[in-house]
Amino acid sequence: MTLRKLLIQNLALIERIDVAFCSGLNVITGESGAGKSLIIRALSLALGERADPDDLGDFADKTIIEAHFEFKNGNNPAILTLNKILERRETENKNALIIRREISQSGRSRFFANDNLLALADLKKLAPLLCRIQGQAASVNLRSDEYQLATLDKYAMLEEKVALMAKRFDNWQAVKRDKISLISQRENLDNERELLLFQKDELERASLEPDEEEKLIAEKKRLDSAEKLIRDTEQIVQTLDADQSPLETLAELGRLAKDIAETDEQFSAQSKQFESNLIQLEDLRQSVSSYRSSLYHDDQRLEEINSRLAEIYKLKMKYGGSVSAALKTLDEITHRLTVLPDTGEKLAELTALECELREQYSKLALEIRKKRMSAEKRLSGDVVSTLNDLAISNPIFDFKFNWTVDEDGITVKDKNKEITLKAERYGLEKGEFYFSANPGEESRPLARVASGGELSRALLALDVAATHKTFTNAGIGGAITVYDEVDSGIGGKTATAVGKKLKELSTSTQVIVVTHLRQVASFGDIHILVEKNPDRMGGRNSVDVRCLSKRESREQLARMVDMEPVS
Repeated sequence: MTLRKLLIQNLALIERIDVAFCSGLNVITGESGAGKSLIIRALSLALGERADPDDLGDFADKTIIEAHFEFKNGNNPAILTLNKILERRETENKNALIIRREISQSGRSRFFANDNLLALADLKKLAPLLCRIQGQAASVNLRSDEYQLATLDKYAMLEEKVALMAKRFDNWQAVKRDKISLISQRENLDNERELLLFQKDELERASLEPDEEEKLIAEKKRLDSAEKLIRDTEQIVQTLDADQSPLETLAELGRLAKDIAETDEQFSAQSKQFESNLIQLEDLRQSVSSYRSSLYHDDQRLEEINSRLAEIYKLKMKYGGSVSAALKTLDEITHRLTVLPDTGEKLAELTALECELREQYSKLALEIRKKRMSAEKRLSGDVVSTLNDLAISNPIFDFKFNWTVDEDGITVKDKNKEITLKAERYGLEKGEFYFSANPGEESRPLARVASGGELSRALLALDVAATHKTFTNAGIGGAITVYDEVDSGIGGKTATAVGKKLKELSTSTQVIVVTHLRQVASFGDIHILVEKNPDRMGGRNSVDVRCLSKRESREQLARMVDMEPVS
C-alpha cells in the first residue's frame, strides 16, 4: 500500500499544497519552525485525529485534506474493511482509496471515503489499517510498561486476541460486581419480598369488591332501624286493613262516583280517577305488606356487617384511603413481585454465569500467556540484531515478565508447579523491556537506563521487527509507517545507521520520515522540502512544499551540513 498524494488546503499556515510521495523512503526536511510537522498533522487529521482551533487557516472558509492511497490488489485489509463499512462486495476502484476531510470554521467535520460519506467511528476502524504515525512523543511512550507489553503483543500478532480478552474480562467483572451487589442487597430484597407476599395475601384474602362497602352500609342502616321500620309499616298495613279503612272509604266513594257518572257523563272522569286511585292504594297496601315481610331482627348478621366494615376500614387506611386505592395497591404489589428477583435463584444464575465467563477469560489468557512467552525470545533476538545495525554493539535487550500471585486468581503451571495469578484486563502477566548498551553490564529497565538516542533506536528496532513479522505472516502490504523526527538525540555514524535501517524498512512498507539530519535524508527515494514563505499576502507567512530533484536534493543536503554540523 502506498500514500500517493496528500492535498492540503487552508491548514494553519498552509494555503494549498499537493505533496506527492513514492512507495519507498520519503524524507521531509526543512528549517526548524518551517512547518514540517504540519504535513504529518494533516495526515493525522485526514485519518480522524481531533481538530484544534489552531489547525484552521485564514485563507478560506473551510479546511480540506485529501489522502490518496494506492493498493497492489483488492485483498488489502483496508479495502476489505471499507467494503464491509459501506456494505458492498467491492468498491468501484479496488486499487485506490481517497480519504477526504472537510473542517468548517465552526470546527465541524465531514469525512468521505471515495466520495462516500463516512462516520468518524468507521474511519477510526479504517485508519490503523492505512497508516501508523510515530510522533515525537513515541519514544516517551516507549517508557510506559503498558506500551511495552502492547509492543510485544503486536509483534506476536496478538492484538485482536488481547482486545477480545479485555472484553471477556470486563464482562466477567461486570457479572462479578452484580453478584457482590446482590449478596449485599440480599437481606433487604428478601425482607421486601416477605413483606410484599404478606400484603398480597392480606389483600387477596379480604376479597374486596369496589361497591361492597356501600351495600353493607345500606344493609346495616336497615338492620339498625329494624324495630322502628317494622312498627311503622305494621301501622300502615293495620290502618289500610282496619274497619272503615281508607280502602273501604275510597271504595264507597268510588261507588257513589260511578252512580253519578251513570246519570251524568260529565262526571265520568272523576269516577275513573276514584277507580284508579283505589287500584293504586291496593297496590300500595300489598307493597307495604311485602316490605314488612322482608324486615327482621338479625343481631348475628349485624355483627357480621360491622366486622366486615371494620376490616374494610382497616385495609382502606393501610392501603391508600379507599377500596379502589387498596385494589390498585394489590395490582402494584403483584407486579413488583414479578420483577423483584428471587435472590436464591438469581444468585445461582449469576454464580453459574461468573464461572462460565471466568473460564472463557482463563482459556484465552492462558493461550496469550503461552504465545507471549514464546514471542519474547524471538522479539529480543530480532531487536538485538537491528540494534547492532544501528551502532549499538552487542546490546542486551529482552522482555522480563512479572505477575501478582492471587489465591483467587487463575491457576497456571510454572516450572512444574502450580501457582494462581491475578487476572487483569491485559492478561495474567505484565512486563517491561530490559536493556544494556554496554557488554558485560547487567541489563536494567529500558525506561530508566536508555538515553534519548537509544530510545529512538530501540523504537525503530521494535518497529522493524514488528513490520517484518507482519509482512512475513500476512503476505499483503500493511499500514504505511510515518516517523516524525525518530532520529532525535543521535548524529554522526549512528544517524547513518538509522538512515540505512529506514531505507531497509522501506523495502517492505512505505516509510515517511520527518528529519533534521543529512545522514538520514540522504537515503530518501524522494526528498520533500518544507519552506516558510513570507512573500505572499502582503508579507504574511505561509508554508510551501517542494519535491526536490536529485540536484536540488544534493544542494539541500549540503546546506543541512552547514546549518547543522555533524557532531
